[in-house]
Amino acid sequence: MKTLDPDLADHLGSGATTLATCWKVTRSDGTVLGFTDHDADIVFDGVTYLADSGPEASEATTGPGLAVGGSEISGALNDLALSAEPLSEADLAAGLWDRARIEVWRVNWAAPDQRVLMRIAEIGEVTRADGGFRAELRSLVQGLEEVRGRVFSHVCDADLGDGRCGVNLQASAYLGSGVVSAVLGERRIVAAGIDGFAEDFFARGLLR
Repeated sequence: MKTLDPDLADHLGSGATTLATCWKVTRSDGTVLGFTDHDADIVFDGVTYLADSGPEASEATTGPGLAVGGSEISGALNDLALSAEPLSEADLAAGLWDRARIEVWRVNWAAPDQRVLMRIAEIGEVTRADGGFRAELRSLVQGLEEVRGRVFSHVCDADLGDGRCGVNLQASAYLGSGVVSAVLGERRIVAAGIDGFAEDFFARGLLR
């Protein structure tokens, strides 16, 4: 449950409101940007929310308990070289918006001190097409479902030959070359030329 500022509560109860939506974005490089769907800039907490720059947002969804909710925002891309608006194709392509933190505020534009924080989310997958973008907004609960760190078990969780495995599969101790001398079935062959390796040495290995 949200607690409203008494002045904002009175404003909402008046029947005639002057409300706008503001988006505060904190990117991965630390840049803080502000957007609003109002027709004039709104300033609060040291952030200027640019007029008519607010993206369009879909309906937010939520679930019971710790179920992950989400929504989407969409809008037009602008080249920074041609526009003062800070949404650019280059920044999206560089990943500066990946996992950016977004605060969605409902603000009385006539008195910005009257506002309420509606939700906090992170930008997930971003797609671009026809001069526009569509970004997934993920609930912060999403982080509780991500696998972080390593999984330890009785078998090795590395892939054979990868960086964590550390085994050089091109070394002569692990690489053998032979010639197929007989085919016994769809999944069985006889290979000559690898007699120097112990029986079952190549079990679970890679065959080319």
